[in-house]
Amino acid sequence: MVTLPPLPEMGQVPWDLRPHILTLKSEVDQVIERVGVSPMQFGAVGDGIADDTLALRGAVGSGKTVLIDNDYRITAAIDVTTRGQIILGAGGKVTSSLVNRIFVTLADDVRYEGVHTVGGRTAYVLGPANPFVLPTLPYAVGNRASVVRCFADGAAEFVRANYTSGHKISHNTAVNVEEFGVTLWGGDANPNNPATFPGVGNYLVRDVVIDNNTIVGKGMTYQAFAHVTAGIWGGSIADV
Repeated sequence: MVTLPPLPEMGQVPWDLRPHILTLKSEVDQVIERVGVSPMQFGAVGDGIADDTLALRGAVGSGKTVLIDNDYRITAAIDVTTRGQIILGAGGKVTSSLVNRIFVTLADDVRYEGVHTVGGRTAYVLGPANPFVLPTLPYAVGNRASVVRCFADGAAEFVRANYTSGHKISHNTAVNVEEFGVTLWGGDANPNNPATFPGVGNYLVRDVVIDNNTIVGKGMTYQAFAHVTAGIWGGSIADV
């Protein structure tokens, strides 16, 4: 992570240098704009103790690349709703209790790369948060997400894909997983009880690629509900 030194207060700058300082500040702001935004720009404290939920939501809500550059504690889920948005690890982490999901992916083509999370009911939900409620649209949003080179510690569940397809879950490490590593939910109705999830055949989990992950915990590494496995519809699990 690159840390820029603070610019001096304008009152401390001689008059003849102030136009140069303003120009420099404008250029620094442009660089930050291109690289991404930090939750610190939206009022976060970043000490891992204060509740930075609103600041992290504000940064993600900007639709720009978000840099996880400090220690942010959240008390509610962060919805990612901008297509193609990138959440990028930059030396910090996001901490949550086991009650809350951390990131809920409600847009297509979102990428999480190098992000460090601690705790969370689910670190990354790809698609609708509630697997018991079918999407209201004729298709589910949250497809083709990437979770790459991320590190999760102590989540109840690392990644859950609900009714969405085309994901890449690769080169991650999840330790102290309480329940499940990767969960795929949605697809053909349960053959043992077809009435359990009526209509879920419209929301098949397809083309999920899972490879080169290290998942260590108390529960199952992978699980599939509603008669779903990654390999049936063109996906693959290379870790098993």
